[in-house]
Amino acid sequence: MNLKDKLNRSRDPEPDSGPAKKTLESLLAKKKTSSSGGSAKEMLTKYGGTPGESIDQIRTAYAANPGNIGLANVLAGMLYTTSQYQEAAQLYQQIVDKDSSDGNAWMQLANCQTGLQHWGEAFRSYAWALQYLSNPLEKEKCQDRMAAVEKMI
Repeated sequence: MNLKDKLNRSRDPEPDSGPAKKTLESLLAKKKTSSSGGSAKEMLTKYGGTPGESIDQIRTAYAANPGNIGLANVLAGMLYTTSQYQEAAQLYQQIVDKDSSDGNAWMQLANCQTGLQHWGEAFRSYAWALQYLSNPLEKEKCQDRMAAVEKMI
């Protein structure tokens, strides 16, 4: 299958249990930090209480300020960290819909889509992230993840 076909796939096949999946899982396991650089644990405990209480607090704040991209990023990061990929992906999608040049949001969206095993969507989102990421280390991580996802398609 050529690259164009991979980018145009609407739904993704079930993953296999081969080395590509293990590589992908190890790459994602390393990405349990927020985009602001703090650990996921620090981000969750910063808002007090259990992770669920922290998420509820930020969710309430975001509901009162739905246009606040900063709150959307924090909430999406917390949801991703607690493996709530579907809701996190929806928030990251809203972020890139508002600012399509946000490379970090594209990469986080791709990470969520990978967690959901939506390989084709993740591949496309990583491709968008590469266009907008400026940090060479982030670009390298994105390329590695994109290559791992490509093996799953």
